[in-house]
Amino acid sequence: MTPDEKLSASLGADRQVEDTKGCLAPESCIAETAPAELELPKEQGQKVCMSPKTEARRRASLTALVGRELRASGCGRLPKDELVASVQKAGFDSDEIASGLERLDDANKIMLMDGLVFLV
Repeated sequence: MTPDEKLSASLGADRQVEDTKGCLAPESCIAETAPAELELPKEQGQKVCMSPKTEARRRASLTALVGRELRASGCGRLPKDELVASVQKAGFDSDEIASGLERLDDANKIMLMDGLVFLV
């Protein structure tokens, strides 16, 4: 991509941002949207729009919490229901937990089998 193409692409992106945000001052837009991105769901099943950075932090937090719980068990395994209950107490919802456990299983960090969760 040539520098001219990059410039025209960035100008087009700026126009889209101005059209969707409705303001030209970035400080006021950031100040208005920042608290909404950091809020967590108040009710089970409520969707919240989080920034990619916030989502990555929550995934890392879930991973660390699952690892701590499994290491604390002594034998490296827990019933899935017990692990889910302890992670829910930390503020994660059931959909987030299910997708997080599947992600960890796919990455071979844990193994889900027969209602148990094993530390790999």
